[in-house]
Amino acid sequence: MTHVPKTLPVGHTCRWYQYGDTNNAPKAAIVTRTDGTGMLGLTLIQHNYHNLVPLNGVRHKDDPRLKNAPHLRQEQGCWDFLEALCWLPKSERQSPSLPADVDAPSPPPGPEFSEQTVEVVMRLAETHGKDMKAWAPIARGLKEETGLGLANGKIGKLLKQQRLKAETVAS
Repeated sequence: MTHVPKTLPVGHTCRWYQYGDTNNAPKAAIVTRTDGTGMLGLTLIQHNYHNLVPLNGVRHKDDPRLKNAPHLRQEQGCWDFLEALCWLPKSERQSPSLPADVDAPSPPPGPEFSEQTVEVVMRLAETHGKDMKAWAPIARGLKEETGLGLANGKIGKLLKQQRLKAETVAS
């Protein structure tokens, strides 16, 4: 049976096992290079370290070449998928360690804004304006008046929803 190398796209995260020992705690790594042969370039993120550690030619833990050449496992370690892949649709999962019948959980619903929140934000927008520069003062005013902390981007989202709502009513 022909081995199909496992891979991840650049920018994804994975687990990296030092010396290829999957019984030890893994370290987080980011995929920085993929060459299609099953070897990844990884950047290791170490806890309490300020420097990133580059690793080249790291193979997946199930790659048969690691069994045939144990020095590769010892020198470069090995990588494995994160359980976070359960968020992917079943058709896109690449990890054989995840059961195919596990349904991906739904992402949490977007924030709902209460009538009071909308009212306060719209009142503050009349004073501060509705452009991006006004979002931070509006967020501070909302926090002071209601105790509710919204990120500036959420303020922008709420203002956009209200603008679209007003445009729909006007037309």
